[in-house]
Amino acid sequence: MLVAVEVVFLVPLLKALLQVAVIASRWPHLIADSAVFLQQQPLHQGLAGWLDLLNPVNEHRVVVSRLIAVLPLSFGGEFGIWSVGFSLLLLALSLGWIVLILRRLNPQAPLALRLMVGLLCGLILANPWQLENLIWDINVHWFFQGWLLLVSLHLLLSNRSVPPLWLDLLLPGLALLNGGLGVALLLSYSLIRLLAFGRRWLIVLSAVSALLLYSLTSLASSGSPLNFSGIFTWRMLQIWWPHSGLWMVASALVVVLMLWRHWKELSQWDQRQLLVCCLPGAYAIAFAVLVDLSRSAISPGLVMRESYVTPALMLGLSLIFLTWKLCAERLFWRWALLIQAGWLLLLLHPREAWSIAPGLNKPHFSRQVARLINEQDRRITWFHCAQLEAGASRRNCPDVPFYDGWNVIRSSMQEALPLGLRQGSLSPSQAKARLRRQQRADLQRLYLVRADAAGQRWITGRRQGEPRMGDLVLQMGPGQEPAHWVVTE
Repeated sequence: MLVAVEVVFLVPLLKALLQVAVIASRWPHLIADSAVFLQQQPLHQGLAGWLDLLNPVNEHRVVVSRLIAVLPLSFGGEFGIWSVGFSLLLLALSLGWIVLILRRLNPQAPLALRLMVGLLCGLILANPWQLENLIWDINVHWFFQGWLLLVSLHLLLSNRSVPPLWLDLLLPGLALLNGGLGVALLLSYSLIRLLAFGRRWLIVLSAVSALLLYSLTSLASSGSPLNFSGIFTWRMLQIWWPHSGLWMVASALVVVLMLWRHWKELSQWDQRQLLVCCLPGAYAIAFAVLVDLSRSAISPGLVMRESYVTPALMLGLSLIFLTWKLCAERLFWRWALLIQAGWLLLLLHPREAWSIAPGLNKPHFSRQVARLINEQDRRITWFHCAQLEAGASRRNCPDVPFYDGWNVIRSSMQEALPLGLRQGSLSPSQAKARLRRQQRADLQRLYLVRADAAGQRWITGRRQGEPRMGDLVLQMGPGQEPAHWVVTE
C-alpha cells in the first residue's frame, strides 16, 4: 500500500521534472544571479576562461555551477542549457547511492520493504519544495554537494577502520569550491570522521588546510552583521516537507527509544554505522546554523528561501537511515519504519491547515509540482519580454525587481527580439483562444504583444490577457524564426 501511494506521488513529479529539463535545454535564459555568466569567458578560448570559474557569486565560489553552465559554449550551445538536466542527473546519481547505502545498512531486508524505503528516499530527495534549485541554471552546486555527501556516507559505511585516503584528501577541496554549502559539508564530515574512525590527524590537517586556503582566497562576506535566532534555524529545518517539525520530533524520539532498548545488543561495527547515519542530519543542521548566523539579521523572511530546502532534505534522509538500520533483523521494530513512512506520506495529502501548525504553511504536494512548470514559464516569459524591449528603461516587463533587480541582464541586451514575418490577422476572440490553448510546458510559445504610447512593443502575457485592436500574437519556437499575427476586427 505504501509503495502504491509513493508511486502516485512520484509519477507526476518525475513527469514534471522531465518537462522542466526539456524546456530549460531548449529555452535557456538568464535571471537574477545568473547575470554573472555574462562575464564568463568560454573555456576553449584559453586560460582566462578557466580562471573565470573561480570568480565568486556574492561571497561564494560556485565552480561546478559555472563549469556546467559554460561547457556548452565549447560545443556550439548556449549558456546554461545543460544545467537543469545536470542537476537532475545528480539527483538520479544520489538516489543510486541511497540504494547502495540501504543495502549496506540492512542487506537482509525483504525486497518489498527495500522498495518502499528506496521510493520514500527518492520522494524526499526530489522534493518539489526545492523549486529554486530544480529550475535555475546557477544552482547545480546544491545537488553536487548532496551527491558528494551521500558518496562519502556510503564509503564510511564500508567495513574499514579508516576511510579511503583519497576521500580525506579530496573532499575538503571539492566541498569548499562551492562556498557556504561546502563549509557545512566539511564540518559534518570531519565531525563523524573524528568520532568514529582512525587516522584522525589526516582529516584534521586536510580540513584545516582547506579552510585556511578558503578564508585567505575568499571575498569578504556580504557585510551583514552576524546574528543567531533559534526560531530561524528551527523553521529552516522544517521547510523540506509540510509540517515536518512534528514528524522530525516523533521520529527522533522513536530512534532514541530503539537505541535505548537495543544498544547493548549492537556490535561495535553496528554502533559505528549508526553514527555514520547521523552525517546527513549533521550536515543539514550545520548548514541551517551557518545560514542563520549570516542571513537572519538581513531578514527573517529569508528562512523561506526554497533553495535552502535542498540541504535540509538530508535531515529527513538521516532519520530514515537510522530507523532502517535499527530495524535490521528486528521484526517488531519494522513497524516503526512502516509507521514513520506512512505518516510522512500522509502529510502530503491536501488538507486545511491544522489549528496549531507544527511546520510552515505551504501549498500541498500536487500544487507545488505544478509550480515547477509555472515558475519556469514565468522566468522564460520575463526573459523574452526583456529581449523584446532590448534593455529599454521603461520596464514594462513584469517581475523586474525580482528577476533583474540591478538591471544587469536587461542592460546587456543590445539587439531587440525580432517579431518575424507577419502571418496574417486574427480577431480578438481568435487570438484569445489561441493564447489559452497553449500549455506552460509547450516548446511552441505564443505571446500577446502590445505597443505603449511611445511605440515600444512589449509582452503583456502568454496564456492570459485580453487581445485588442493593434496587438500582436507572437509565436516562437526553439531554432525557428519568430512569426506574428496582427489582431484586427
